[in-house]
Amino acid sequence: MKPIENALECRRCHGREKEIQDYFLKHRGLFIQLAYASVIYKFAIDKGTVDRWEKILAATGDFGEAANITPTSVSPHLPGGGDGYSRVRVYQGDNQLKELQEQIFKMKEGESRVLKSPMGYYLMQIEQVQAMRHLTLEEAADEVKTRMIDQRISERISQRVDALVTPVKVDVVGELSPAQPQQDIPSPDLG
Repeated sequence: MKPIENALECRRCHGREKEIQDYFLKHRGLFIQLAYASVIYKFAIDKGTVDRWEKILAATGDFGEAANITPTSVSPHLPGGGDGYSRVRVYQGDNQLKELQEQIFKMKEGESRVLKSPMGYYLMQIEQVQAMRHLTLEEAADEVKTRMIDQRISERISQRVDALVTPVKVDVVGELSPAQPQQDIPSPDLG
């Protein structure tokens, strides 16, 4: 849902705080923050780099030291690949890094590991893990208002369409016989 930016839309909800609160409580399951992990990563496809990452992590546990041996990080299926560290927020259940999600969500904040994917290897460090949670009314207010406005618009459109549609009575004069043969229509000669 897009945040409400139009002053006219805000005026439609003004003075309807109780209605907004009731809508929020009735549809509480719609207003959630999915579980996610904020990840810093480097990507590599060669086993030599991966072996050096693992050696440094085993010796020092320092993500920065291990990451610095890789000058670039270009991931085939994550945004933000390029020089330096790349960051991404991985949402649980999303298609992004689906094959790595189980491992990512078992890691603790600050933990670093090398994870293998079908495309290559990731040196990852978990910056933050956030469990799924319900949003507060204050956090979801714009989305609640937008949903309420969208619902009203849909109801009005349905009412107008229903008003335009008039029932039509059809009288069948004769019956079609399924035994009547179909006529073959000759194909035009194209050349």
